[in-house]
Amino acid sequence: MISIFYNIEPKLINTKLACVIGLNEAIVLQQLHYWIEKNKSKGVNLRDDRVWTFSSTQEYRDRDFPFWSINTVRRTFTSLADMGILIKGNYNKLKIDKTLWYAIDYCVLEKLIAKNACKTS
Repeated sequence: MISIFYNIEPKLINTKLACVIGLNEAIVLQQLHYWIEKNKSKGVNLRDDRVWTFSSTQEYRDRDFPFWSINTVRRTFTSLADMGILIKGNYNKLKIDKTLWYAIDYCVLEKLIAKNACKTS
């Protein structure tokens, strides 16, 4: 018997969120929320009244989304930013470091969910 189910770290999908913002976007947003909550519990990466997470696109792809191409990861982050859900920042100590920091605008997300709830039959 194959023992792959939940023997490894699973990626959970919030179906309501996926209906509103898209499947890839829901997967990425859930993972970013995980990292933000982890930073919040450690009391790190607090800037401008938000908790942030940061990694390069390549690091996110390698660590969190190895099943996608780098272009899919990049497109999904851009899509979330275009919706106003994902906020980009740069709080790096070195000016030459272009690693983007990300925070979630939970108010924008809440409004989108309220406005576009899934229609189930």
